[in-house]
Amino acid sequence: LPAPVQAGMAGLLALDPATLLLLPAGSVAVDGVATLALDVPALPGLVGLQLHTQGASGNPLTLGQTTLPLTVLP
Repeated sequence: LPAPVQAGMAGLLALDPATLLLLPAGSVAVDGVATLALDVPALPGLVGLQLHTQGASGNPLTLGQTTLPLTVLP
């Protein structure tokens, strides 16, 4: 991951802005857990690919303080 960059008043963006993909995650449950299902194509070249996520919420927008790495498994 690149060094975090200041994203205005939202906070620090810890992801690469050049490869950023925004996904709607819906709402967060009372216990603070949000779930997002992603369909990953069954392509052998994707196995082992690591993706990173960072949460964002609110109005005004606030970026999460941590990132979560996800690895595509066979």
